[in-house]
Amino acid sequence: MSTLQLAIATDFAGEFPQIEKINEVLYKISQAGFTHIHWCFEWDGDYIYSSYEMEQIKEWMDQYGLKAKALHASKGSKRNVNLIDGHYRKDYTSDVEYNRKAGVELIKNRVDLAAYMGAKEIVLHL
Repeated sequence: MSTLQLAIATDFAGEFPQIEKINEVLYKISQAGFTHIHWCFEWDGDYIYSSYEMEQIKEWMDQYGLKAKALHASKGSKRNVNLIDGHYRKDYTSDVEYNRKAGVELIKNRVDLAAYMGAKEIVLHL
């Protein structure tokens, strides 16, 4: 018999650069009874997770009994995607090859994070 797996988005209370607050969010999610998360931190920007951060995130998840259902990948540098206003850094849709490759590298970083967390789904906005 399969059971329904519900996940809550980790950015439900906002984005935080402090690791204590990220840890607290995961703790609160577990205390609310959730078993799965949808990792949404840093989805809107060009932040690159280090392997050490990935390890830290996974340790927190294990500590709180959380599993990753999905991850929200980054669309690249912060911008209004509905406006074409020059070229942006780390934009996988860019016609400037260096920017496109940097954007692909950013997505690969999220694929690596998803794999580390055990997430089977990735959301990517075009």
